[in-house]
Amino acid sequence: MSYNHLFKIVVVGDHNCGKSCILLRFSENTFRTDHVSTLGVDFKLKTIKLGRDKIRLELWDTAGMERYRTIYNSYYHSAHGVMCVYDMTSEKSFSNLESYWLKEIRKHAPQNAVLMLVGNKADLESERKVDFGRAEGLATRLGVSLYEVSAKTGINCDEAFHTLAAAMREKITAFSMHSDDSDEHEFTLLEFERKHEKVQSEEFHHQHEL
Repeated sequence: MSYNHLFKIVVVGDHNCGKSCILLRFSENTFRTDHVSTLGVDFKLKTIKLGRDKIRLELWDTAGMERYRTIYNSYYHSAHGVMCVYDMTSEKSFSNLESYWLKEIRKHAPQNAVLMLVGNKADLESERKVDFGRAEGLATRLGVSLYEVSAKTGINCDEAFHTLAAAMREKITAFSMHSDDSDEHEFTLLEFERKHEKVQSEEFHHQHEL
């Protein structure tokens, strides 16, 4: 299938936040209660339509467990977007956004990668530990979008990914991407998309060797 744009999205967050379930809901419109936690890095593809454009999304699902974190630091490097997921019923998963995940994103992701915050398990409102206003405050401070979703019911899952894809597409015409902050070489996101296809192929091969 042909497409107008190819974007890589890396999904990060603590273990048991439901990252894999969000991706399964978005890519296959299903939910499994017996889903096995991701070991290392998993990969899915999804093509969506935004207006007249077909957008192909490469969805990289990372394990939240500490022993795998050094494995996937390199997966940030060619990302166009990063979805940072927390569990709305877990205070720790939210506090770890600032204490760990956002620091890792700043350290490893491209400077102009689009960031989105996603609170999962919106179907468990009675068990909520993270107030929406608090999460919204963090998103506002960062200048990013926030979605509360439910992988179980599908609430807002499509909307979150479509919003992220639209923001990445917008950056193609609005910004340039630096390949390395330490030098002055600069290239546009359009060029970044083309160069990224080769990088992704190498990463995918490496993933299956793990």
